[in-house]
Parts: sequence; structure tokens; C-alpha cells
Amino acid sequence: MVADRASAHLIAVGEPAQHLVLSSLREPDFPGQLKAISTIGRLCSSSSEAVPELVHLLQSPDPGTSKAAGVAIAEIGAPANDALLGLLHRSDEPKMTARCIAALSRIAQRHEERNVDKRVVSALLENLQASNESVMLDCLSGLACAAHLPKDALDQIAALLDSPSADTRAMTAHALRQRLNVSDEVATRLQVIALSDPVEFVRQAASDKAPRAH
Repeated sequence: MVADRASAHLIAVGEPAQHLVLSSLREPDFPGQLKAISTIGRLCSSSSEAVPELVHLLQSPDPGTSKAAGVAIAEIGAPANDALLGLLHRSDEPKMTARCIAALSRIAQRHEERNVDKRVVSALLENLQASNESVMLDCLSGLACAAHLPKDALDQIAALLDSPSADTRAMTAHALRQRLNVSDEVATRLQVIALSDPVEFVRQAASDKAPRAH
């Protein structure tokens, strides 16, 4: 496709193309907006220059635009944390909370940041009991990437091992297993789940033989 070739060319050009793509994002009803969002995420990887515009687009009422902005923000990584946390704390809309949490979680996962920003860890823990299971799973996915979590945080996560949702139990086990500082009680619960949970992928997630969380 022409748009794909243009995007590849701009990425090859690199930094000089950033301002061109950013300016195009600000144009109303820009027909190539989704492709431009994807392109700017790759152009500005590890740079904060595009963050304000992408965070603005994350708030778009159009689901496709907001999703593309979230993915692009994940490409940029930790430089976007401040803006995302600011938006998360300013907004009381469940939809915006979900978008911010998803973006913060993607950053931790995509960049394998074992030393996840403590402020991000706190935000993920604060939203761990969300009524929206998708938000809960995003929180768990991000927390699984944090190399060091205090015992009280691990106990908070472990409470979700009793969830009726197999997806939540699996992701909880994924976030907890192979951590040396879990309590004996949590370690035992993980062993029991690995042997007896009725759902195979939950047993796999709790097993020490499963791949380590990254």
C-alpha cells in the first residue's frame, strides 16, 4: 500500500521526519491519521517529543484513534509515564482510566522494564480491584514485569488467586510465580493451583516449569 511505503520511508528518514508527521497529526480530519500515529510512535521511540500529542489522541472519542495512540505511546516507553500518570490522576472517567492503565502496562511489557517506575507500580496496584476485568488484567500484566515488589503488594495480588475468572487466576499466578519473597502461604497456593486448578492454562501459569514472566 502507498501509505505503508510512505510510512517506511519516513521511518528510514528518521528524526528529520518527526516534525512533519507531528504537524500532520494536528490537522483536522487528516485521512492518514492512524498510519501517522503508528509512524510517529516508531519515529519517536524513547523520545518525549510526541507524547503530548499522543496523549491528546488517547482521549479521542474514536476507539480506533485512541487505541492507535496507546500502541504508539508504548513504543515511546518510559518518557510517556509522567503524562499518562497525570492524565490518570486527573480523570475520573472509567474509560480514560482503562486507556491509561493499558498504556502504562504496555510500556512495562514492551520494553521489559524490570525496574518499573515505582509510581507506575502504585497506580497499577491502586486499580487492581477494578470492576472492569480488562483493567485488572492490564494491571497484573504490568506488575508481572516489575522485578521487585514488596510483600504487601504481593499479598494484594495473591488475593486474586481466588477469582472465579480463569483469565484472572492465570495472570495472577503469572505475576507471582518464581518470586522469592512471596509468603509460604502464597507459594503453597500456587503449588496447589499448578496441580489441581480445573483449567489447564491456569495450571500452566502457576507451574514453575512455565516460562518466567518478562
